[in-house]
Amino acid sequence: MRQSDTSRILSLLSDGRWHASDEMADTICIDYRSRISELKRQGQNIVARKMARKRPDGSTRYSNDWRDVSATLELRDDVQLQVAAARNDIPDNRTRATIVTPAGSVTVMGGRLRLLTVDAMTDEIMRGLGVGD
Repeated sequence: MRQSDTSRILSLLSDGRWHASDEMADTICIDYRSRISELKRQGQNIVARKMARKRPDGSTRYSNDWRDVSATLELRDDVQLQVAAARNDIPDNRTRATIVTPAGSVTVMGGRLRLLTVDAMTDEIMRGLGVGD
């Protein structure tokens, strides 16, 4: 049985990352914006950001990127727990450490190792994933 367009949108956005309008049109359907409106009316927290993209002729076009905020927050919570667990394993005498999680990694050097909070390390990984604002 074929998935509905709204189910396919939710599935695509479930990773918490930004997805371009072109990707939505190619993988879901041309009329994906009306499906997103339908999902928003149902209470889904889907947001857009306007992005400038260069065309081959050098001109600029603007289009939206989309993400599901709830999925982003769930991803951040998972990464934060992984960072906290990995940070606890670092000996106090280390001056450089790389914290690796399934979502990404962050390398911290020198005095920043003890000064950087779990939140700050999580934010750095999220930016590396292209999820941070």
